[in-house]
Amino acid sequence: MAYISQYNFSRLIADPETVFGNFGLKIEDIQHKDVYEDKVIDWFTNLEKARLYLCKILLTDSDHPLNKEIKTHKWLKIKTEDFYKTALEPKKPRFHENNHCEWLQKDYINYNLPVDFLGKYGKEGVRKFRDWFKTKVNEENYYQSPKEWLENGMQSKFLAQVELKWGRVDWTRFSKEIYTNSGPIALDNHNLSKLKKKIDELLRKFDSWYKSLTTNEKNIIDSIKNNYCESKGLAEEFKDLAGEFKEKFKYPMQDLLLIYYYETAMNSNLSIKDSSILEELGFLPCKVCAASKQISNTPTIENADNSEVDIISSEKSNLNIEDIATDIYGWSKGGDISAADWIEMNSYDR
Repeated sequence: MAYISQYNFSRLIADPETVFGNFGLKIEDIQHKDVYEDKVIDWFTNLEKARLYLCKILLTDSDHPLNKEIKTHKWLKIKTEDFYKTALEPKKPRFHENNHCEWLQKDYINYNLPVDFLGKYGKEGVRKFRDWFKTKVNEENYYQSPKEWLENGMQSKFLAQVELKWGRVDWTRFSKEIYTNSGPIALDNHNLSKLKKKIDELLRKFDSWYKSLTTNEKNIIDSIKNNYCESKGLAEEFKDLAGEFKEKFKYPMQDLLLIYYYETAMNSNLSIKDSSILEELGFLPCKVCAASKQISNTPTIENADNSEVDIISSEKSNLNIEDIATDIYGWSKGGDISAADWIEMNSYDR
């Protein structure tokens, strides 16, 4: 069994180079009604429709014959963007085999580089800073990285070093940012029914909005809602109309449908049975989960997973994240760094 976070699930997109290629889907095989309970939602391009359809299969129908094709022909890929504006490079998403893993609840923390750092030092400069930022330095037989200096309240030491190495930017503008973990939402049937109501309500709002348009405006919406017609090709007076459709209806519907698939799977106690599909798509196995397997070595315990991870529940084992951090990674209790953070710093591939 494997689990991924809602956020990482949303990073899966249909690969335009493969999904409709020689070994890809046929456009006519995906109907607008396939994305949501046989209701026609014709707001999406073929690529967007394929993404929704394949994500739905991946989460809610593990026995579907197309699951093998998704893996073999790489119809889905992970959207990964690096703008070189943060101290930590974007991480590859991870999958978990236990849906109670602490890493599914953990917020993502990064640091924003000074706004002019990229302009002054370029991408190579950002890469060098990132390597330096996470490399542990031996000081009196105690190893710490510059990242750990900040986490342990040693800001003055950090500033002295960065101003010496990269002194052409203002380091007072180096800021910490916390991204709330999407994690598992409170998963129950009530939430799922509320999602269905939201989807149906959005459909009703669109119908009402569409009926209020002039004939000319309706023609514009019909021309853009399920193809790649860009607003730049429209007359100036219709650009706002196109933007309103996308922002109020199309994009929110995409998000709602993806969450709906995710919630449907979780409410039905479904997971992605074949984790190799996720690995083929680019997901990595959770190292905390792997460590829990290593330390327990008990075949009856379920596997667990990382960065979007699962960890063994207390009902199944007396092990906890502190045991794993201590026995596998040498964490010492009583310090400023939590067991979860220690595992992250000492186990992830640099």
